[in-house]
Amino acid sequence: MLDGVQDVLRSLNSKPQVALLDLWGVVHDGDQLYPGAVEALKTLHEAGVQVVFVSNSSFRASDTQAMLDRYHIPHEYYQGMVTAGEAAYVHFSEDTTPHRYYYMGREHGDIFKDLAHMTRVSDPAKADMVVAAAFSEQRPDIAAATAELEACARHHLPMVCTNPDTITITADGKVRNQGGQMGMAYLNMEGAGGVRFFGKPYKEVYDLALKRLGGSTPKNKVVVMGDSPSHDIVGGNAQGFKTVLITHTGILGASLHAGSTLEDIHGLCREHIKHLPAPPRIVPDPVPQMVIPGFAPGKITARARGGAELA
Repeated sequence: MLDGVQDVLRSLNSKPQVALLDLWGVVHDGDQLYPGAVEALKTLHEAGVQVVFVSNSSFRASDTQAMLDRYHIPHEYYQGMVTAGEAAYVHFSEDTTPHRYYYMGREHGDIFKDLAHMTRVSDPAKADMVVAAAFSEQRPDIAAATAELEACARHHLPMVCTNPDTITITADGKVRNQGGQMGMAYLNMEGAGGVRFFGKPYKEVYDLALKRLGGSTPKNKVVVMGDSPSHDIVGGNAQGFKTVLITHTGILGASLHAGSTLEDIHGLCREHIKHLPAPPRIVPDPVPQMVIPGFAPGKITARARGGAELA
């Protein structure tokens, strides 16, 4: 296991040109920045590495950017922001086929409402697709969403899932359900018309991130850093990028301790995706090429809330 971002840069055969960096569980915990995160961004910046944040948020990139701004990260330390919601929005803004969609998510998270060819309906019987974005107060978990999902399946609606994440770890260490659970459940429902996931680990979100930088970066010059074996690492490996797993913050933090070995971590990565259906269009490889405990320049001693010791 390496100590931090400086070790990652030293370990690579050639310096990366681009780092595709996860946010929640890597840079922040949903409440505050992790120790060393800004310094790690500065390290990448000073090394000439362009950073694009790649998030599985179902919101547009501009909305996620507004949320990120409250952490006061210097804008010169990163060159862009892409989200799962942004990838879906770009796809449907370029494909102007009219759609009537049934929406499952928070009211302020409906990213398609300003597209003239997309009409939201309140009855699955009148829809030609269902959009699953997030759980809400009305449907806080998969049990509360099942009746609506079954109604959509009875009408054979295809689903667009704008957040493939199934869970997120909150600042106090609690598990928060995410919209990807609806997509995974819908895959197995009788009559359902299939699921199109946007975001990590799928190709479109990475293509969009690199396009924002000009689109000509060789794959061996791209490094992905994230805390999720089934999204960040599976996705990065599938694209032929270098992959770095952040272990002691985010989704794996509560499962590890200071004495965890690299073998322990690789085993946990394989276990992490074992209970999930194999994502369509992806052959899952959840084992990272490099591992660091936290997103920091080097070794730090701090405890991530809800997680394990970083050093």
